Amino acid sequence: MNTLVLRAIMAREARARRARRLLQLLAMRSTTWLLSIAVVLAPLGAGAQPRPSAIPTSNGDGLDTHLFRPALDSRGLISLNGVDVLPAGRISVGLTMDYGRGLLRVADVGQKSTALVRDSFTGTFAFDYGIADRAVVGISAPALLMSGDPQPGTAGWGPQALDAQSIGHVALHGKLKLTRAGSGLGVAVAAQIGVPVSDAPRDAGADPSLWYWPTMIFEKRFGAEEQLRLVANIGYRGHSASTTTLALRDGRVRDGGRVTYGAGASLRVAESLDVVVETYGSYLTSDSDAAVRPSNEALGGLKVFVDRSSHLLLAAGPRITSGFEAADFRAVIGFVFEPPAYDTDGDGIPDGEDACPSTPGVRSTDPAKNGCPLDTDDDGIPDTEDACPLVKGPRTGNPRTNGCPPLPDAPPPAPPPPGDRDQDGVPDVEDACPDHPGARHPDPKRNGCPDILIGPTGITVFDKILFKTGSAEILPASNPVLDKVAKALVEHPELVLVEVAGHADERGSEKLNLSLTQARVDSVMVALVARNVEGSRLRARGYGYYCPREEGHDEEAWSRNRRVEFVILKTNQGPTGAPMGCDVATAHGVAPAPVP
Repeated sequence: MNTLVLRAIMAREARARRARRLLQLLAMRSTTWLLSIAVVLAPLGAGAQPRPSAIPTSNGDGLDTHLFRPALDSRGLISLNGVDVLPAGRISVGLTMDYGRGLLRVADVGQKSTALVRDSFTGTFAFDYGIADRAVVGISAPALLMSGDPQPGTAGWGPQALDAQSIGHVALHGKLKLTRAGSGLGVAVAAQIGVPVSDAPRDAGADPSLWYWPTMIFEKRFGAEEQLRLVANIGYRGHSASTTTLALRDGRVRDGGRVTYGAGASLRVAESLDVVVETYGSYLTSDSDAAVRPSNEALGGLKVFVDRSSHLLLAAGPRITSGFEAADFRAVIGFVFEPPAYDTDGDGIPDGEDACPSTPGVRSTDPAKNGCPLDTDDDGIPDTEDACPLVKGPRTGNPRTNGCPPLPDAPPPAPPPPGDRDQDGVPDVEDACPDHPGARHPDPKRNGCPDILIGPTGITVFDKILFKTGSAEILPASNPVLDKVAKALVEHPELVLVEVAGHADERGSEKLNLSLTQARVDSVMVALVARNVEGSRLRARGYGYYCPREEGHDEEAWSRNRRVEFVILKTNQGPTGAPMGCDVATAHGVAPAPVP
């Protein structure tokens, strides 16, 4: 069974690598397409094309009809922004293309089309950069292709057909995460500021002056793996006053600032597939007629992920109000690519931040130690090689004493001193296991204890089982530990059922830690079965970071909380009643299975 699980994981990773390569190719080609469009449209945006604009110069500075604007970064839904941000130092690039049919609807006076803007195509390129795992900054620019039919006699609109090709604007944006979405309500703030770079406003393609757009973002997640996301945005997009007015079918519209709003949901229905629905809109604050002020559209679509955040997007939907910005029909296709950071040793820390780029390690606030193997006692010997990871000592050639302080010369043999119940030579006052013979050890918590201690409800293993950072791969240094655990289980067949429980420290997302701890205990089960332990006597459960052993937010607490435990659930006498998991894990839907 465990072999099948490992094969499935390997197959999934292979598929992800193939899909990632495909998305990289698409991202590079799409960026090339947009840059090519920009090169072609730049002369048009600079006024090189001598043609009249759709909105006459006598009718103000123009207006914008682009209700749909893509989310700022890869953590959003479709148009709605999410709370999360890019990791520090990471970038993402995206291209979102949307099509709007039937904008600025006017009365039918015999013209070919009753929409001033019959077709509106927009390709928005965006670039983002993550800062301190808390914020993101970026830039975006839309390329516009808008067309329409001649409109003789339409008030406020030129008689000629709309035929616009330009870059609409260039905008800078930023987002700051205030609280994390998950067990509580996630909150973030975002802001955009942009400026038109062509005559697009006079073709109803851009705000007529420098514009600003602050937004509040709210997000709540549900489910053991946070597979359901609910998102809401509210903001205000303003610019200097514009006198442009148009007589539309549903009323007179005059350009002005807009209150923006939206709500949506995303549901993970498969490992790499989200179903997304959302509605978004704007409310014009000028003295326009009531029917044309609220512009609302609805979209439903799919997101296909090929990595944690890189994805393809398809969506479509109708308008739900008669507002001047709402299109009769909207379709969206896009993709966002977030290149993985270059990490030679695969420890999750980019080489640019890794003080030991060729050796897997752990993240540290000390730049000189960041990415280096954990050395809890700071004696220059990594914990994976240190026989006494909590006490400083010199390097030796003996793996049992490496990193341990020198022990005093053994005294001449003498009768066991009084108060030594287990007769192991360690007085009860110093013996951490006074009823179980063991060797002396410089660590008071294991002095006088055997390497493996079988209790009524659990198997205590004093040496940690170590894994490759961010992986379920067991390090070779832990093979002796697994040999001892397997030997104890084989020699004690009365232990009918043992749970291998995995726990993580508080760093990283809830979903990532749950999947990582489950994968690690699955690896331990496979290793024990390979050492002749019957698989029917074992079961594995990963509890993520819900059940810390020690409260704290430093390297020492993190080291103690990353652990694998062996809980005796049942003997040949029946269930032991051993506690499993913890209340916090159960409250998050990570409950242990009942004991059969």
